[in-house]
Amino acid sequence: MSVSRREGGDFFHSLRTFMNSEYSSTEQAQRPGLDQAVVLSRLSAAVSLAICVLLGAAHFLWASELAFAQAVDSAVDALAGLVLYWSVMVSAQPRSRDFPLGKSRVEPLGALFIAVMAVLLGVEVVTSSIRALTLPAVMVFEPVLLFLFLAKLSFRGWIWSQARRGDSPALRALTVDARNDFYFGLVGVVGLGGIYLGYHSLDAWLALPLGLWVIWSGVELVKDNFSLLVGRAPPDDVCENFQEAALRVEGVLDVSRLVAQYLGPEIDVQVSITVDGQLDLQSAHDIGELVQGELLALPQVGHVSVHIDPAES
Repeated sequence: MSVSRREGGDFFHSLRTFMNSEYSSTEQAQRPGLDQAVVLSRLSAAVSLAICVLLGAAHFLWASELAFAQAVDSAVDALAGLVLYWSVMVSAQPRSRDFPLGKSRVEPLGALFIAVMAVLLGVEVVTSSIRALTLPAVMVFEPVLLFLFLAKLSFRGWIWSQARRGDSPALRALTVDARNDFYFGLVGVVGLGGIYLGYHSLDAWLALPLGLWVIWSGVELVKDNFSLLVGRAPPDDVCENFQEAALRVEGVLDVSRLVAQYLGPEIDVQVSITVDGQLDLQSAHDIGELVQGELLALPQVGHVSVHIDPAES
């Protein structure tokens, strides 16, 4: 918390020297969805690795290109799960002397990795589909592959349904990743049905527009997480909510300045409030602490700095 002295405000000069220039909460702000992100990312990595091994074995036994493509996709899912798990665990570490504002920006960094992987996956799907349509090949239907594809489809659909309930960068990235996998798995199942019925290019025709859609969703996810890393301001209605919360505190006459920006999934708020210039030192300090508490109680707010100005006579 900091204060400033205006003309005739010697008392507020004393208050400024009495207090630190800035403070933030000594406890980490509540991170909604943190536990869920940890569990889902670990589970996604472990099960995807197992599915990758099984599909790789199927490719070895039957030389199925569909099985190989799904095995590679599962390997990427396993890597993505590990990256998300690491980023969430690092971002949740408590603040320290070396990292006074914590490491919350590591979480959108991990999500950014998933977003880039989604774009690359979409590009690969589009090029593979074009290659399959220009150089068609005859493939053999295997019931075991159908079982493996359905198992992967069900698992990624469940991950999608669970991750979409949260709103953290990691869960949003996991939602996009699992959703893409679900639709690609569905294309794989339909492709196997096409092979059984003699339509060997059916999956390629379906995968082509799907790949373009995945590229678009990946680009949107890149933009979303990049803005969290570089300090984008929250929407206007969120900032207005911050201002209203500060004004609700008894003793606050005005909010002269409010600046908010994202530090990863958390929001840093710097607010300047105006109080009665005749207040004693402790009373002005207590009002500043109440303002800080009100703001820290709001969703996503992780750091608050309060600047106190005296009301002009």
